[in-house]
Amino acid sequence: MFAHESMPMVQAWRVAHPPVRGHNWLFSRPLVHVGFLRSWLAGAFNDKVVNRTMEVVNSRKPALGKLQILITGRLS
Repeated sequence: MFAHESMPMVQAWRVAHPPVRGHNWLFSRPLVHVGFLRSWLAGAFNDKVVNRTMEVVNSRKPALGKLQILITGRLS
C-alpha cells in the first residue's frame, strides 16, 4: 500500500485570486485554495503583509542596488 492510498480524499477547491484577471481557458488566471484566500483576507491580514513589505522596501538605501522579493508557498 502506498502512503497516498491510506490518506483520506481531500478536495482542494480553488478560486480566482482577487482582482480576477487572466483567463480560465488560457490557464493565465491566478488561482488559490479557498481556505488560503479566506485566511489571507481575514482581519485585513493581506493589507498588513503588503504594508510591512512596503515599509521594508521604502526603508532601503537606493545604493544597495536592485531589490528582489521572492514569494513562496508550500504544499501540505
